[in-house]
Amino acid sequence: MVSSLDTIRIGHANGRHRRGTVGPAPPSDFETPTILVLSSVLICASAILTILSIIGLSELVPTAVRVALVVLTSVTLPGLPIASWLCLPRNGIFASVAVALSLASTLLLSQLSNVAGLHHPFAVQLLILGMATVPTVLLANRWRTHPSVPRASPGHSFLVGVRATLGRVSGYSIAMLAIALALFVAGVSDLDTGRSGATGLIGILGIKYIAGFALLCVVLAVEYSRTVIDKATLALSNVMLVMYMTMPVAWADRTAPFSTAYVHRYIADWIFDIGAMPPPVDARISWGGFFSGAAHLMSIGSLNDSAVFVTSASFFFGVLLIFPVYAIALALSGNARTAWLGVTVFVLFNWYQQDYFAPQAVAMQLYATILAVLIWQLRAARLPALHGGRFAGLTKPWSRLPGLVPGADYRWSLAMEVALVVLIAAMVVSHQLTPLVTIGALLAMSVLGVTRLKLLWLAALLIFAAWFTYGASAYWHGHLGELLHELGSVRSSLGVGVSNRIAGDPVYSNMQLLRIGAGVLLFAMAAVGLYRIRRTKFWLIAAALALQPFMLVVVQSYGGEVVIRCFLYASPVLAPLAAIALRSVLRLGTRGRRRRSGIILVTGVLLLILGLWGLTNRGLNTSFEHTDPAELAISEQLARQVAPGSVAFWGQGTLLGLPRGHDVGAACIEAGRDLAECTAETDASYLIVTRQDEKLLEYRYRVDHDAVARAIELLVSYYAFTPVYGSELVTVLERAGAKPVLLGIPQ
Repeated sequence: MVSSLDTIRIGHANGRHRRGTVGPAPPSDFETPTILVLSSVLICASAILTILSIIGLSELVPTAVRVALVVLTSVTLPGLPIASWLCLPRNGIFASVAVALSLASTLLLSQLSNVAGLHHPFAVQLLILGMATVPTVLLANRWRTHPSVPRASPGHSFLVGVRATLGRVSGYSIAMLAIALALFVAGVSDLDTGRSGATGLIGILGIKYIAGFALLCVVLAVEYSRTVIDKATLALSNVMLVMYMTMPVAWADRTAPFSTAYVHRYIADWIFDIGAMPPPVDARISWGGFFSGAAHLMSIGSLNDSAVFVTSASFFFGVLLIFPVYAIALALSGNARTAWLGVTVFVLFNWYQQDYFAPQAVAMQLYATILAVLIWQLRAARLPALHGGRFAGLTKPWSRLPGLVPGADYRWSLAMEVALVVLIAAMVVSHQLTPLVTIGALLAMSVLGVTRLKLLWLAALLIFAAWFTYGASAYWHGHLGELLHELGSVRSSLGVGVSNRIAGDPVYSNMQLLRIGAGVLLFAMAAVGLYRIRRTKFWLIAAALALQPFMLVVVQSYGGEVVIRCFLYASPVLAPLAAIALRSVLRLGTRGRRRRSGIILVTGVLLLILGLWGLTNRGLNTSFEHTDPAELAISEQLARQVAPGSVAFWGQGTLLGLPRGHDVGAACIEAGRDLAECTAETDASYLIVTRQDEKLLEYRYRVDHDAVARAIELLVSYYAFTPVYGSELVTVLERAGAKPVLLGIPQ
């Protein structure tokens, strides 16, 4: 008997599908055997590494190889063979689902095993490999036995695909990209993040870095202006754009670009060390899927420290987000040039810096993938018209049910729904805020009648409620009053998220206006793009998906970051809409050499301006968010010797390594009190003050270096604190009677 999925293959093999447009994709001579070989190799390699870790021989494999393997398998297994078995199209959907399902499997299984008190990472990994093996075997059997499926040898198919790709690549563009890469390396090598001030990163970037970035913008302008685009070169250029936008600080310092990453590192290492979920001393532990997943990768790779994942996380997650953003843009526009331009716009405006080693980065990947799948299905399926006028979609949309994706049946649709539920479940156990936005998006699609999965929002709500009630009970038991107080406090959320951030140092405050301007510009361009698609079936749902994240300001302030998160969640839709507007204005792809030269010039200048603007916005807080290696060393030594919750700090949590402490600075300054007095009133046994903390106090609260020095002196002379370490970068004080610590000794 032929299964429904085999039926999909048969139908497409007979030529009733144009790949990359609608419906499940047919197997090609290149893709099917290559995916089989890649899946098989990854399964075998991961199994070997897991067995070596079990028997204690993993050191036979170099650390770099182990890190690369566990990271690669975390985004490919079991998602890669499952996505191939589901016959997903190669328009961004295939890669998005493969990555998201793989991440979700690791996060969900590792978290559930830890919560259940069954911390067996090797068993979990073998289960994941088993989940990957089943579709791989089925896929291999279908490829080898079904006459409608091409049977070219894997090696031949791979070479044919590579030759076809290389044949379309422009040698000039590749040469310019190589030069841009060399200039990036030289620029990062010369970068001294310690010199950053109120203007942030843009004030210290050298001429080499700017020249390389300008050259990259030229390549992008040339490629977008071609009559026929080269997708391979555009993909490579956008990957390099992610690198230019996200990695100068981290790779210059060889540390995380945001110090909170080291708190996340500490929690992951804590789970790895004790083999269970830690006590809920930090709210993030109640949504510990990300940390359980990181600890799981550490176990199967015999890695003693999750710091190996920290430095390049922004580049890693930035590249992964290309897939769903491209898929969303392609579905909304129906044009590959516009889709790639949507990716570029997304990267240029992604200044929110939420792609570091954090639960938000993984949750964003899952959220964007869910949107991509549903918007793609909307494009592929027939949508019944609503009779009764132009705005009937506002009055009775729930009465319609979109058709199935062409070439698919109900069982395929059910399989996709199950896959989305898995993504939602993994998101729920990993992040507090993203599930709320997901529920809102799913509800909007259901109410507007643009999805067959009418009750998916309800399933998401039930999963969220179940986890919040039981899995995160420790959090809401201690914060229920705070949550209820913030509910509906829109003015408070906007005040903390916007008004408070444009106070302080005059130069720094004026630079913050650039961020606000970028948000306004993105919305304006998206509005033009929305107008351009006003006669399509996407206009209403695109508007809803772009606006509904901003309902979060009604729910809570999220530590003053809710406005930033609103823009973050809206950006996978705002960026493609903005790209639709830009393409129409720039007339990209126009024939004629003279006209094309003018388009290249205008496009290149525009991309350079937007890029420098984006670098300015993203790197504005570099002076107090980057991590100096010397500070990291002292903070790690302190973290190893003291108990969580025993350290006070005056910055934004620059204690690199502890999930909980006494954040004295902001509340004390806002109350108009003295820092020394506020610190002495806590039960903290230690105080750490770094150069980054001092700059944060100066730029955000207008507390200068002399005021900080006086507060430290007062703690020593009046409140019985003793200096135990001091340098230009870090000062550590110890309260009388506290456990002595030894700092500054090479480890």
